[in-house]
Amino acid sequence: MIFPRVKESEFDCLNLSITVPRASLDQHTPKVPVLVFIHGGAFVGGSLTVRVGAREIYDGYGLVRSSISAGLPIITVTINYRLGPLGFLASKELAAFNSSYNEPVGNYGLHDQRQALLWIKTFMGGFGGDADNVTIYGTSAGGASCHYLSIFPERNFKRAIISSATLFGIGAMPVEHRQSTFDDFKNQFAADSEDVIKTLQDVPVQKFVSTVMMSGCAPILDGEWISESALHGRPDDDDPPDLMIGSCNYEVR
Repeated sequence: MIFPRVKESEFDCLNLSITVPRASLDQHTPKVPVLVFIHGGAFVGGSLTVRVGAREIYDGYGLVRSSISAGLPIITVTINYRLGPLGFLASKELAAFNSSYNEPVGNYGLHDQRQALLWIKTFMGGFGGDADNVTIYGTSAGGASCHYLSIFPERNFKRAIISSATLFGIGAMPVEHRQSTFDDFKNQFAADSEDVIKTLQDVPVQKFVSTVMMSGCAPILDGEWISESALHGRPDDDDPPDLMIGSCNYEVR
C-alpha cells in the first residue's frame, strides 16, 4: 500500500500503527495473537514509517494478509519511540533532576516502548487482539530493545524475537560513561547558563537533535530497570519470556 508522507512533529511522534484482519473486529470471533515490531536504527534513527521509494517498509498489510491466507490470522503493531539525545541522553545532572520527580535517568526510548506495550495490553482486546498472546520482534537496535525489555521488571508480552542485535551487542553503560556526551551538549547550548537543564529544555528541538552524538545514544545502567545483575538474568523471575534469537552471516561486514 502507498500512503501519503507522514508529517513530522515534535509532539505527535509517540504513536503506533495497527493492522487488523477485518474479521477480528467482529466481537464474536476468537481473539488473535498480536505481533509488535520495534524498528532499528542504532538508537539514533529509524521510524515506523521508513520508506523505500513510496512504500513504507514496515507496513503490516502484507504480513497480516499472509497470516489470513494461512488460516492463522494475527494483528501487527509497529511503534515509534524517542531516539538520539531525546531518547537516551544521560548525565549526573539529569540523574539529579529526574530523581526530584521520582523518575529514572536515561533509557527514555525504552520506556516509550514499555508504555506502548502497556497501551497494547490495555486496549488491543478492542481490536480483536489477544492481550495475553503478544510477541515483540525487532531488528538491530530494535532487536536489542526486545532483549532489554525482556529483563525489565515489568513486562506486557509473552515472547520476543530478536534479530541482528542483543543487549550484549549494544551494551548498557554506567551513567558516567555518557557524561561527556551531555557535556558536549552543555558546552554547545548552555555554556554560560546557571540552570543547564532548563536551558537545554528551551533549545528548539530540531536544533537540538541536529547534533547527534552516536557514542552517547544508547541504553544505560540506571540501577532500576537495567542493572548489572539483571544482565546476568533474574533468578527470581518465575515467568521469563520465550526468546528466539537470530543473525545473518554477513550483517557485520
